[in-house]
Amino acid sequence: MAFYIDTSLFVKLVVREAHSAAARRWAERHDQWLFSSDLLITEAFRTARRHSQGAVSETRSRLGVLAMIAVTTDIFERAAELDSKILRSVDALHIAAALTIGDELEAIATYDERMSESARLHGIPVVTPR
Repeated sequence: MAFYIDTSLFVKLVVREAHSAAARRWAERHDQWLFSSDLLITEAFRTARRHSQGAVSETRSRLGVLAMIAVTTDIFERAAELDSKILRSVDALHIAAALTIGDELEAIATYDERMSESARLHGIPVVTPR
C-alpha cells in the first residue's frame, strides 16, 4: 500500500491552514506508506519560506520521512503523454511520478481540485482528508 502526496497536502502538514489538523491526523496514520517526488522538495520549501522559519524547519523534518521518487527523463516523458486539458505541467509530473509506484499505489492525497480530477481521469483514486 502506498499513498502519493502532492504539495497541497504536504503544505497543510507544515503551515496552519484549513484542514491542516485532518491532514496531520491522516499522515500520522499512514506515515510508513507516504511517497512523493523530488518536485515536492522545491515546491514545499518555496512555500514554507513565504510563511516562517518554523515552517522551513518543519518542512525539512517531514520531508525526511517520505519515500521520494526521483523525477527522471522517463517521468517527464510519461507526464508529457498524459491526456487532460486541465492538467498543469507540474501536476502532470506528480501524476506520472505516482504512476511509477504501480499496483501498490492506493491513492493520490491532495487538496487540489484540478489534481483530483486529473488523477481520477487517469484511474487513480484520490484521498482528501477532512
